[in-house]
Amino acid sequence: MEFLDCNVRYGIPAQRTPLRPVPTVEDLRKEMERAGVSGAVVRREEVYWEGVNFGNELVARDIAPYKELFGLWAVLPVHTHEVPPLDEMLRKMKGRRIVGWLLWPELHRYEFGEFALGEWFRAAEEHRVPIFLGQGSGVSLG
Repeated sequence: MEFLDCNVRYGIPAQRTPLRPVPTVEDLRKEMERAGVSGAVVRREEVYWEGVNFGNELVARDIAPYKELFGLWAVLPVHTHEVPPLDEMLRKMKGRRIVGWLLWPELHRYEFGEFALGEWFRAAEEHRVPIFLGQGSGVSLG
């Protein structure tokens, strides 16, 4: 049996020190081997505090040589202009094994709903991009 972990964070956190830090993609691969995990969907810690674009580019660069790793890119509401426009984002994802988008409304301070995220929701549905939600204090769907 092979295991694919779909919730992996690695990198250097700015706000806290995790119990077992995994600062580099090489360290991540060692931990995966130790745990018997053959593949993973990963995101960088840096998307939370150092900047979404910075963390997104780091994960794309890090996973490039490793076919068993797939990336998540964090996104923000399009009206902030802090991430590339949707068409550019989708184009950049192709060929880089970026398989989904991460939303963390509480941490990045935006409302989880149509006003802030409607364009992302419609694009995710049209282009079959999975959306992953941050595990903070929860997200109200109502």
